[in-house]
Amino acid sequence: MERLTLLVDLDGTITDPARGILTSIQHAITGVGFPAPPQSDLHWVIGPPLRISLPQLGVPQERVAEAIALYRDRYVNGGGMYEAELIDGMADALRALKGQGIRLFVATSKPHIYAKPIIAHFGLADVFEAVHGAELDGRNDAKKDVIASILTTHDVAPENCIMVGDTVFDVEGARFHAIPTIGCAWGAARVALLAASPALVIQRADELPEAVAKLAG
Repeated sequence: MERLTLLVDLDGTITDPARGILTSIQHAITGVGFPAPPQSDLHWVIGPPLRISLPQLGVPQERVAEAIALYRDRYVNGGGMYEAELIDGMADALRALKGQGIRLFVATSKPHIYAKPIIAHFGLADVFEAVHGAELDGRNDAKKDVIASILTTHDVAPENCIMVGDTVFDVEGARFHAIPTIGCAWGAARVALLAASPALVIQRADELPEAVAKLAG
C-alpha cells in the first residue's frame, strides 16, 4: 500500500512570515510611487502570489513586475525572508508525522529558491522529501500547479495525499486534484479558509498528527 503523503504550505502554516513579507511589500509599493497601507491592513497578502495581490493594492498592472523586483530585493538582499517565526509546535508535529513513515513535501506559492533556504534556516530540511514552489517567472504561481508538480515529479497518487494549509488557495488548489485539506485556522486568512470548507480544521499545530490520522482513516 502506498504511503500517505502530506503536502504542507509554508507561509502562515509552517512559519509566521508577517514581518519580512509585509515590510517588503510596503517597500515595493512605495518604491513604484504609491502609498502603502499599514501592516495591520496587509496580512491578507501572505500566501497569494504577488501578481494577484499587488494590483489589488493599487499597483497598476504595468508596474507589477517592477514592484515584484523591488519586493524581492528587499526580501532576499534585505534579509526579509528570514524575518519569520516557526508556528509554535509545528516542527514537533512534522517530525512526529515523518516518524510515522509519512512522506512530506512543501507545497508553496513562494518561489522555491526562497522556500528551500527558509526551510533549511529553521532546521527542517531533513523533514521534507522535497520543496516545491513557484518559479520566478510566474510559472506554478497557482497552488494547483505546485501540487501537480509534486504529483508528477515524485509519482504520488492524489488519493494518498492530504494538503495542510492556512488559506483558501490551499483548499481550492488541493480540491482541484480531489485532495482533502486540513485547514490551519491560526492566521489572518481564517475567515476565507473556513468559508472554503476544508475537510478538517485545527486551531493549534500540535493537533495536526491527530487530524492526519482521522482524515487518513
